[in-house]
Amino acid sequence: MAEFKCIVCGELKQSDKKCMCPICGYMMFKLPYERKDVFISEIRGFIDKIIGQDIDVKKLDFGKLRQDERRFPDYKKIKDHVTRSEKTEVFYDRLKKSAEQMKRYFHETFSKSYSAKKDALGMRSEDTAAFLTRVLPELGIESEFGKASFPIITVDYTESADREYTESADELLDRIVMLADKMYKFIRTGNIYGRAYDKETKPFKFKDNEKEIDRHKTIAKWIAACDKVIAKKYVVDIFGDGSEQLSSMLKVTWDAVFVLMSAPLRKKEYVYHFSDAADSGSMTAEECNARLSAIFAERFRSVQEIVHAEDFLADQSEDQLFELYNKMLDLDIYHYMSGTKVNFVIGNYEQQLEDLIGLDSVKTSIGKIKAYALANKGSSDLNLHMCFMGNPGTGKTEAARIIAGILHENGLLRTSKVIETDRSGLVAGYVGQTALKTAEKIEEAMGGVLFIDEAYSLVQGGTGGDYGHEAVSTLIKAMED
Repeated sequence: MAEFKCIVCGELKQSDKKCMCPICGYMMFKLPYERKDVFISEIRGFIDKIIGQDIDVKKLDFGKLRQDERRFPDYKKIKDHVTRSEKTEVFYDRLKKSAEQMKRYFHETFSKSYSAKKDALGMRSEDTAAFLTRVLPELGIESEFGKASFPIITVDYTESADREYTESADELLDRIVMLADKMYKFIRTGNIYGRAYDKETKPFKFKDNEKEIDRHKTIAKWIAACDKVIAKKYVVDIFGDGSEQLSSMLKVTWDAVFVLMSAPLRKKEYVYHFSDAADSGSMTAEECNARLSAIFAERFRSVQEIVHAEDFLADQSEDQLFELYNKMLDLDIYHYMSGTKVNFVIGNYEQQLEDLIGLDSVKTSIGKIKAYALANKGSSDLNLHMCFMGNPGTGKTEAARIIAGILHENGLLRTSKVIETDRSGLVAGYVGQTALKTAEKIEEAMGGVLFIDEAYSLVQGGTGGDYGHEAVSTLIKAMED
């Protein structure tokens, strides 16, 4: 713990990091410090953060790359495809073919190149230039920026088998085929009618941290479990219907499929190039990010030279610097600066909220959400998901729009857009299409708010023929990420 002092009122406090003053709301800085130096450092850091933005090439739009990364069905899609068969023969055929397709997928090499749409970087550069034209005049800096020229970015994406696991994976797939034979024979000889194979089995879960799992031992464990079931003789009891015996076979089968689909059996490699530059060479994502960030910052190099000069703001008095510091805080809609003031930004959307009659508890909750979001801006722990409950006409949709606007006005969202949808906008009518449809809607809402009206309708009863569960799984995955 160290002693920190408020930059404005002088309040002292013991802390292990920069913190907000409990008296006036400004920031507290670790002693000893000179106020002038702190003000100049904060203003300089503000400009640096505007210009030196981190570019993540993995977040660029590479066309069908994301679709190709998910081209093979996951565990749930495979299970749904097989168990929703109308006849035993179809179930048997689909299970065996799925095992064969899994084996081919685990062994094949997939390679393809994709070019990124460069509009995103150009627009981001223009937004930065526009922001600087509002900030720099307050500091007495005049500057004109030329047009940024970003290269065409290409990624070579390759998937290949991880030979460390393929042999044991093949053994487990062979056991799955043997289990398919055993279940088909059991159903036929036991005269078990209907879709007895479409039974809900308890989903398998790893007990340990998935990153620490010994995959060799796990696959070997399930090979042994399959062998035990394959060797066991199952007979339909005269007073039973065979469901208990079939369930035990189905359980080990689907657990084996899950173990394989969750194992790192495929190695993925991304190699980046600037396709319109002869000397770009091959780059990792990190190397590409560094070069793109340098290109981005080069447009504003003259500004950086000014703010990093030794005499930057040296002729300003302490009071003048404090005034400039306040102006920067007011202009800092994205909260690049570590400082804050007594009041957060009160914008048009927050005024709209105050103008609503009643809803005191909602207003209080939104105020807390805003304070929490601003206090944790930039933190990986910041995760905002909300559920609005109330009768029709009570303002749920309006509250969502206002929250989007407030978060945008305070620099927490890049836009104030609210993408409104319902079950029909997320759930498709065919196997495997719901996840893509839901992912597209999530992508459309990025930078704003995704509002799902009547979200409870996504899950209608059991898992039967309803694809709503697939939409929920896709949403949860995106929320966790």
